[in-house]
Amino acid sequence: MFTSGVWSEFHGVLGVVDDSDTVYLIKVNGEEIMRISKRQLRASSSIVGLIPQDADDNDAQRSCL
Repeated sequence: MFTSGVWSEFHGVLGVVDDSDTVYLIKVNGEEIMRISKRQLRASSSIVGLIPQDADDNDAQRSCL
């Protein structure tokens, strides 16, 4: 079950977190781009949310989630 998620319109990517604290990045066509576990992130607490970065022309190369 997904516990949190955010859509980045600028990048066309959905970021979601499941109940085992795994982050998934998914393309607009449904293809999984990346899966990152809490252990890989070296997080000491649960992931409670994702925040997209506002994008403008200067931010085109930055990560969005």
